Amino acid sequence: MNNNTKTVENKVENKLNEMSQEKKDSILASFTEFQTYLGDKVSKGEKLRLSDDQLALAFID
Repeated sequence: MNNNTKTVENKVENKLNEMSQEKKDSILASFTEFQTYLGDKVSKGEKLRLSDDQLALAFID
């Protein structure tokens, strides 16, 4: 691990330590909602027999 990586990790760790538990919970809940949303969209695309490339392009637009 180089010094740049350690510096970034330290900055991330410091920010996490400064953040309230409520804020962390809110971020996690938002991410979980996004995962569910994305999973539903991928499932629908797979049912339509879209390829991986087509699925990826569908989410870009």
